[in-house]
Parts: sequence; structure tokens; C-alpha cells
Amino acid sequence: MKDRHRTLLTRFLHAVLLLIAIDLFMAFNYFPHMTALAAGVIAISVYLERNDKEIKLRLCFFALILIFMAAGCFTDRFSIHSALAAFVSIFAMAIAVMDARRHLDHEHTTFGKVLGVFGFAVLIVAGSMMVFFAYCAVDPTPAAMIFQSGSADYPTDVEESVEVIGDVTIYRDVTYESAYPNNTYTVYSIPDSKGTFFYVHGGGLVFGDKELGSQNIYLDSMVDAGYCVVTVDYVLAPQNPYPQGITAVNNALRYFVNHADDYGANIEGLFVGGDSGGSQLSGQLALLQTNRSYADEVGIVPALDGTGVDVDGYISISGLVDMPRFGNMHMFVFDWFGNVCGRSVFGEIDYEHTELAHQASILENVDANFPPSYVSDANFGSFYDQGKDLVKRLQELGVYVEGNFPDNPVLLHIWELNTHTPSGAENFAKTLKFMDTVLAMA
Repeated sequence: MKDRHRTLLTRFLHAVLLLIAIDLFMAFNYFPHMTALAAGVIAISVYLERNDKEIKLRLCFFALILIFMAAGCFTDRFSIHSALAAFVSIFAMAIAVMDARRHLDHEHTTFGKVLGVFGFAVLIVAGSMMVFFAYCAVDPTPAAMIFQSGSADYPTDVEESVEVIGDVTIYRDVTYESAYPNNTYTVYSIPDSKGTFFYVHGGGLVFGDKELGSQNIYLDSMVDAGYCVVTVDYVLAPQNPYPQGITAVNNALRYFVNHADDYGANIEGLFVGGDSGGSQLSGQLALLQTNRSYADEVGIVPALDGTGVDVDGYISISGLVDMPRFGNMHMFVFDWFGNVCGRSVFGEIDYEHTELAHQASILENVDANFPPSYVSDANFGSFYDQGKDLVKRLQELGVYVEGNFPDNPVLLHIWELNTHTPSGAENFAKTLKFMDTVLAMA
């Protein structure tokens, strides 16, 4: 009896492991790794069940699974990966359900029944994940809605308020002119400031807002260092796809610069920047102001046209600076997140191959007129390869650029925002030194 239970338990385990491998294959970009994992699971299960009378039939299913998974390793098209994963999932679920059903039909001990019910429960969970990933492979909206679930809907009744805390005057929820909703910014103004930092929040261009707690420490530190700060809200995908987000941010910059005197903000030293997806928007904002042919291509009139104001510097914090590589963050969960966000922003399954994704890339569109830049990133689960590529490209163009990519300790995405940690404090000091250098060059 124990041998029977061991055999049946082995069936459940290999079926569940196989389903997990399929889920990972479908959801993430590490297709060769997941194919190798599935092959390993199949090889072990075949060895353990080599005396099974049905092994030939099962081997046929396994062979089809590996053929489809291996095919996925030779294409970079997410749509093809998704189609192959769907076929693989059907075969994997067929094997898993067949095993669980056979167990319940032929096992009459209490332990066996419990094992069978438990097996079915596990299969339901794994199968539900598979269905979710399968649907999101076609339409990322459900996943995007989950990302947005912790945020409130676009505010409709926003009232501007003014608050004074010591030397800091906060102009909160100022409405800027825009054809889109969620069009507010907040200004932190101080007297005799060195300049102004125009900050765009992150969130994969899908979620987040200007009041994100993680960024407040960084922005407070910037105010303490002598800079006025503007933090901006803008429309999010998939409700408002590209280029609506960058259009909104460009509108915000125009409105702020035209009203800077109302806040006592010094815009003679104007820096734009942001974290993660906000780095993409602020970098594209800098591109629009410094490259008129690029602005014409995007179809946006630069915010600073006719104002006499220039963007003096760009600051990228764990930044998405090469949009086609949105889904390449060197960590399973983050890769899936980036892929969902990229498809939400552009409304295309294979967004990385679209003309618009390449248009939105900072790396691909910088020229010698791009402003001096400070680029930093993590060493795990982030866009550090993009950041290093941008630093190299700007150096080739003769643009003043500073990069900070620490090798240790292990630093995760947007670690720079916490200026109270040793690494964060060191990076912030380097950022301020860069800003002072830029102002001295002006």
C-alpha cells in the first residue's frame, strides 16, 4: 500500500511541478530556463514511473510539451510564446487531471482519498494561475487592474491648498491645463533655492501617484538640500495609453514654468527626473525640449518653447530608459510586471517590436543636445543594463554624464529613494554634487 501511495504522490508532485514550470514559461521571459526545468521534471517522473503501463502515452504528451516549449526558446515574440504555452498547458493539465481522477477512482483508503482531494485542490490553484497567465498573455488589463488596486481612482473633485511648514510653502494639488484627467501637481517651494527639481513618479506607467510614500524621503531630502520640488500626477495605462502620459507631463511642465513666479520657484536651474517609469517620462520630456525634430516626430509641442527656459539636467533613478526592454529586469516577478506594463502602455502583445516603443526609448533617441545626466540603478531586479548603456551612449555623444551602479551590497529597484540608508545617502550626495556641477557650468 505504501508503494501505491508513493507512486500516486509522485504523480501529483510531477504534475504540479510541471504546471508550475508551464506557468513560469507563460508568464516570464526566461523561456530556456523554464524549458530546462520542465525537461528535468519530466525526466525524473519518467524514471520513477518507468514500469507504468501507460508510460508510452504519457511520453507522447511529454514529448509534445518539450517540443512546444523548445520552440518558444527560438523566438522573441511574446505572442508566439503565449500560443505555444497555451498548447503546453493543455497537455500538462490533461496529464495532471488524469492522474488525480485515476487516483480517486481506484484508491479506497482514507489516506488515499485525502491525497486525491489535496491533489485536486493543488491542481485547481495551479490551473487557475495558468488560466490567469494565459488570459493576461492576450490582454494585460486584469493584471494592470491588480497593480492599480492599491491606488484610488483618478480624483474628480480636487481643491488646491497652501500649507506652510517652516521655510517650506506647499502648494498642493495645483490643477494644470490638460485634455486628460489626473492633472495635478504639488510644489514644495523654499526661498533662495538653488533651482527646481521637476519630479515624475514611477509605477510602470500603470499605477502610482505623486504622493507615493517611497519617494517622499527622497523629495524631502531634495528640499532640505535647497531645491524647490514639483511632483506630478499624470494619466496611466491601460486606460490612457502612449503617448497620453508624456503629453500630460509635457502639459504639466508648461503650466508650471508659466506660473513659477506664483510659487517663488527658481527655474534658472531646472532639473527633470523620476524613478523607474517616471525616469522614462522625464527623460522623454527632456528629449522633447532639446530635440525639435524628435518632438515633431512624437507630435508634441515642447513645453519650454518660447519661455526662454532650458532643461539643465536629467536625473534617472532606477530608470526605464530603453522602453523595448521594459520586460527585462533580471528577476522573474519584475519581468512579468514589466511585460504587462509595456503591453498596457502600447496596447500591443509584441510591444517591444513596435515603432512607438522605440520612439519612447531614451537610449535610442538621445543626441549631443541632451542635457547633462545623472544615472543610477540597482544591481538586482532592475534596469541596470539599460542605465549603463545610456551612460556609455551619452559619453560617446560628448554629453556630461555621471553614473552610479554599486556592485554591493545587494540593492533592489529604486533603492535610491531611501536617503536614510548608507547606500542611499551616498548616492544622494553624488546626485547633489552632480547638480552643483551642472549649475556651475551654466
